[in-house]
Amino acid sequence: MEPLQKHQKIQNIYFYGSLLMILLSVVLFVLGYVLTQNVVAAPDALISFAIAYLYYHYAHVVIGIGLLIYFHIQKKKLVFKMSILKTFLGLLSTPFSYVILMIAILLLGLSSCAGS
Repeated sequence: MEPLQKHQKIQNIYFYGSLLMILLSVVLFVLGYVLTQNVVAAPDALISFAIAYLYYHYAHVVIGIGLLIYFHIQKKKLVFKMSILKTFLGLLSTPFSYVILMIAILLLGLSSCAGS
């Protein structure tokens, strides 16, 4: 596999991983909203999963910054045209997912208190 194809494959994995993170955050948000509206307690396992998933956001940002640095070094070393747009967009989309997830955790916590 050529270096350019390898880097593009890594960027695609990171970018689509970021999109899946947004999707999962939205699902947790909707679930928290529905549970809060119906005054049903959220399972503790769901809240624990959401909090553990919150910590993955930090790791995802560190991985993204590491990839940007790595791609920048490889671009200079191998002297080829490479776009880092997908990695950059994936890195920028992580805060949106983080905010949605924080609201979801708040709603899940509120449903847990209201349903008890």
